[in-house]
Amino acid sequence: MFRIPGSPLLAAAAIAGTALFSSPSVAENPVTLVPYTARYSLHLLETRVGDIASVDGGMDISVIRGCEAWTSQNHLTMTGGAAENPSIEVDAESMIREDIEGRWMEFESTVRVGGELTETIRGRAELDADGQGTATFKKPREVSFPLPKGTSFPISATRESIRQIWQDGAKLVTYLMFDGESPSPMRGTDILAGQPEPIQGGIDDPDNLVQGDLRRVVTTLFEFSETDSEPETTYIVDMLPNGVATRLTVDMGFMVVESRLIDIAAVPAPKC
Repeated sequence: MFRIPGSPLLAAAAIAGTALFSSPSVAENPVTLVPYTARYSLHLLETRVGDIASVDGGMDISVIRGCEAWTSQNHLTMTGGAAENPSIEVDAESMIREDIEGRWMEFESTVRVGGELTETIRGRAELDADGQGTATFKKPREVSFPLPKGTSFPISATRESIRQIWQDGAKLVTYLMFDGESPSPMRGTDILAGQPEPIQGGIDDPDNLVQGDLRRVVTTLFEFSETDSEPETTYIVDMLPNGVATRLTVDMGFMVVESRLIDIAAVPAPKC
């Protein structure tokens, strides 16, 4: 369900789509997801290598519905401090534009370290009815890769996982998700596990989006071809059925970082 844009230290979270294309209130349908903009804090929970002493930063997320596609934009800024070295500033931005029906997706991401551009990814992917398709990258080089049967894009994968967990009562959801961060899709597993942390006060929420059936979802992402390996990334997310995460921890193997919701606002859907 979640993925962070590639970088030497981390990556950007994501995303909500919607199963309903009218605009009922959350109270009328507990699994209706809403377009929104949100801001999160970011800090270090745990380090497993000796030279990382601190991590601080923030993350901005916007999920906007258009008449033909959803657009999700993520901007992460982070400063990592080392015990005996100067701090490192990382700036990662990503954007996906996904067809309402989940048949095509445009994607782009950049990573800057210390103000220097270190990575740019840009391309487009298309799927047929059974999830097979092609991903065509324009950057960092022009190349195309096949996508296997059953592949879905991030907004569609998130929408389906939330539908199964909150509406159907599923405890485990598996999927293939392609987000443009690597040539092949990721094998994703979402497990309903543990108790979410109670929602903290002080969140700026003028549209009352932070309410509802809060649950804790553990997401693990594996490389498509590595069936027996350790997960590339593990996310623990306290999430509402409208797609809003109030708390997110990301285990990247060498460190664990945490994001907490600071403020959030609804974005009106267009009149199509």
